[in-house]
Amino acid sequence: MIYLLHISASSTGLSKEALSDPSPEGGRTGVSLNYTRWENLTLNNGRSWAGTARTISFFFLVLILAAVGCGSKDIYLAGQTRVAVALYDGAMAGDPYYENCAQGFERLRGQNIDPQYFENPTGKPFADILAAAVASRPDVIWCLDSRGADAAAEAAAANPEIQFITLEHAYAEPASNLAGVYFDSPGASFLAGYLAAVATENGDVGIAGGAASAAPEEFAFKAGVIYAGNSLGKSIRVHSAFAGDNYDAAAAEGAAATLYGEGCDVIFSSSGHTAAAAVTAAQNAGRSLICLNYGQYTADAAPDGVVAFVAESVDARADGMTKMAAAGQVGGQNHFFGFPTNSVRLERVGTSFSDQEWEAMNNVLSRILAGDFRAPADQEALDEFVAAAPWRSAGG
Repeated sequence: MIYLLHISASSTGLSKEALSDPSPEGGRTGVSLNYTRWENLTLNNGRSWAGTARTISFFFLVLILAAVGCGSKDIYLAGQTRVAVALYDGAMAGDPYYENCAQGFERLRGQNIDPQYFENPTGKPFADILAAAVASRPDVIWCLDSRGADAAAEAAAANPEIQFITLEHAYAEPASNLAGVYFDSPGASFLAGYLAAVATENGDVGIAGGAASAAPEEFAFKAGVIYAGNSLGKSIRVHSAFAGDNYDAAAAEGAAATLYGEGCDVIFSSSGHTAAAAVTAAQNAGRSLICLNYGQYTADAAPDGVVAFVAESVDARADGMTKMAAAGQVGGQNHFFGFPTNSVRLERVGTSFSDQEWEAMNNVLSRILAGDFRAPADQEALDEFVAAAPWRSAGG
């Protein structure tokens, strides 16, 4: 049995400085390897290929080493699913969200799927990062940030042969090779509000939001507080503060500190990218925090001050959705991950909540899952929720 190796080159491959300067202009020759299986193959003069295999193998080895010596990372075997992971900014290491995504992608190695990362530590336009990813000739491109959703849609329109997936975003009308992936943030925020109302001792709770006010998480959080307050007979005041940017750690810490300064003894930080900053604010104030968690904490090893967290396992989505994309099953739709699932769940830390309190929260969750009511995501829905007063119903 002989394997005949074909080598093809392209000048639009991944650049040598892909991690620090992933612009397509800096591209270099990329080499792709494809194996063709031959059995009982003979030369024109009747001699077997097997007799010359050792002779040609050295020649191909020289070509391969020459390509690798040029710094190529764009090397695939025939049949592999090639995955490019594009970052809006920053690097995979150091950000809990990106690191959790990488755990999912790395699990795919050895399953005939090869991920490559196109980082952006210098803050280049995201369109340049996507162009470099496209130039590497992948089958699938991941955009890990909703801020790059529009650029990903434009790239998908220009490259219909590539499947594009944008994390934490839902498209209005995704193209046949474009998909959005998002999770039930209002459901999680509602239960965070419920738990904050249960935990507060002075009746002041808050939500530290990311980019702006009037986000779905804010209305859902308020609804959860209202539900628990009425169920428990507690009078609770809700405070809000916003960082103006989901990724600005200093602003997030400032927003959380503002809420603690206003008297809140429990707050919910709705941006997982800046959870560490909110933790710092909670510890400085000696108060309690409920936050998003991308795998950096566990229920047994959470930082001081964290009483519960919404565990969002984006690695499960990175893994599963990539496999679906390889089978051509993701484009033209948005993929919604409800609450709770294996990738989104709520966890308590230590003895911060009693078994009875946690069971009561799960009963409320069961009502949401049964369709008794929905977590409101805007002011109109919140007004309707308050008018319906679902806490008065049996099981509330």
